[in-house]
Amino acid sequence: MMKNKDDSLFCFLDWITKKTNKKFEDYNPPYFLINRWLSMANESYCHIINLTTNKWLDVYKDFDISSFYRTVLPKHTKRINYIKKTSKEIDSDEENYITASRFECSKREIDFFTKTLEELNNSNN
Repeated sequence: MMKNKDDSLFCFLDWITKKTNKKFEDYNPPYFLINRWLSMANESYCHIINLTTNKWLDVYKDFDISSFYRTVLPKHTKRINYIKKTSKEIDSDEENYITASRFECSKREIDFFTKTLEELNNSNN
């Protein structure tokens, strides 16, 4: 069943951030999603959410958080971008250096142990 386009989470977020004036009645998305997307919108949103509603959700069950957000949060007109995790690639030389300094041995010994381990794994297969 297709939902109405105006009842989506992102339209609701636009209403909270004061981009639109459309009233949202009978639309209750999960608040953890609202908190997550709002915290990605703006750094000040993140601080306000962490200091207030994350602590209040357990205490005040009937509290209308969406109207609280609309009242308290500053206006935000930019698009909310999803924050993706960036992976940091570590090359083998840097990894060997880190391992060598951790175990207090030389990089040459680490290379030797790595090659020995690879040979043992290949011979077992």
